[in-house]
Amino acid sequence: MTEIQFGTIPIDNDIMIPGDLRRKDGEISIGDSGPLLECNLRWIYHDGKLVSERSAMFGANYDELEVDGLCYGKAVVIDGMPFTVRLMEGDLGKDLPSEVDRFLDEYGHRMREAAQTDPYWCLSTEATPPMRLYRGGSYLRGGRYDGYCRGDDTLGALGYRPILIPEAFNPQRAHLLQGKHVYLYGPEGFVDGILSEITDYDLTLEIPRCPPSMVVNLIGCAGFAREIARCRVAVNRDQVRCIQLVQAGEKR
Repeated sequence: MTEIQFGTIPIDNDIMIPGDLRRKDGEISIGDSGPLLECNLRWIYHDGKLVSERSAMFGANYDELEVDGLCYGKAVVIDGMPFTVRLMEGDLGKDLPSEVDRFLDEYGHRMREAAQTDPYWCLSTEATPPMRLYRGGSYLRGGRYDGYCRGDDTLGALGYRPILIPEAFNPQRAHLLQGKHVYLYGPEGFVDGILSEITDYDLTLEIPRCPPSMVVNLIGCAGFAREIARCRVAVNRDQVRCIQLVQAGEKR
């Protein structure tokens, strides 16, 4: 699987609909999933990270995001899963493309076609203080433009697009998680389930939420995972980048 929907953007515990303009001040955070699907964030698995598929909100202020720890890295737990949340790195004029460049190169065309993301700008890091970068915008309309803003600017056109980095176990320590609910991240996709069997070559998962009519979703997992029985998946151990433990009592 290459996409997943979970987590919310609360502002002082009031949950926002992803992509809305912020209409109140207060602490910005990343929270657990809510009961309303339209309020939960959608993430794209890209380059070992989960990237919000659109700006989670507009009217963002870089300085406020930094005060709330959301720019350069903050430990969060969402639905029992530990992550570091931060902005994408988006500096200009470097020999190697930035995170923003690599993400837009792969997904910009889809966002333009869907007309769902970045007619606005998206804040990123690594510019020279006190000026900060905003990226996106006309890039997705056929041209390309990158600009700067003051850290305290709050404009309706400045978007907050978080990314999540899984805090995870080394795959060589898989034996410590046998019998636990885990996420296995591969080169281009991920699967989750109960880690039931471990061999030198494969890790076997029991899919816990799989009714008889359900087909296991392995989109993006070619060469990484294969279905071996209904609700049982074998994962190529050499392809596992990291293993993430779901904390007891939590689920997605």
